[in-house]
Amino acid sequence: MDTADRYRLATPEQVELEYDLGGIGSRFVAVLIDSIIQSVLYVAVILAFVGGAALLDRVTNGRSSQSELLMVVAVALAILLTFVVTWGYFLFFEVVWSGQSPGKRWMGLRVVRADGRPIGFLEALVRNVVRIADFLPFMYVLGVAVMLLNRQARRLGDFAAGTIVVKERRSLSPRALQVPLAAPRAGDELGDAAESLNWAALAPDDYVLVREFLFRRGSLAEGPRRTLAGTLAGGLAVKLGQPAPEDAEAFLERVAAEYRRR
Repeated sequence: MDTADRYRLATPEQVELEYDLGGIGSRFVAVLIDSIIQSVLYVAVILAFVGGAALLDRVTNGRSSQSELLMVVAVALAILLTFVVTWGYFLFFEVVWSGQSPGKRWMGLRVVRADGRPIGFLEALVRNVVRIADFLPFMYVLGVAVMLLNRQARRLGDFAAGTIVVKERRSLSPRALQVPLAAPRAGDELGDAAESLNWAALAPDDYVLVREFLFRRGSLAEGPRRTLAGTLAGGLAVKLGQPAPEDAEAFLERVAAEYRRR
């Protein structure tokens, strides 16, 4: 279920996560920023090529056979670097920064899978290969048209890769997950027994679900927040072989920190 600017996802644990969708305006600015960075990289490649050509001419002292061979190598290298900048820029950053390019990071946007999980190499590759179709006939005209025709503002690349672009809530800091492992708080049911628990029973999806709750709990009303925390903590406690925790949020913080540490 989603509205014009929200994307709601019901998880198998019957917990509903809500995301703010990245709009066309913010995504256009993000692409503009990335295009400027790419342009700077193109200029750097051109300047390196021109400088390299001048250096080669000086090194070969005008000997045509050597100069021509080295020039062919330099041209091939320049073409390769241009290809890498064009096709590898978004792929590299969206894999390394988990769904963000420099432009998206600046605008507070992130690409995630339609099921709410972080994207991987395959999703980043597919959505950026299809980018050439979104760009047609020029300046992302087709991509923008497709975004206007669906509620989730997905371009062709998003449909092909099964992804959406969402806004990050910058008021919610990842510090929520930074729980000191050496000093469990009072009421922390894990305590010193954490090492002996069945951590193999937890899947990456469990951690993603806990992380999303911890990131977004500050925007929830007290009642729904307590209910969601209790539901998540109860399910994880069963998997870990623990009794139901008294302090659900403290338990979730500890589980997230321990899982990340492993």
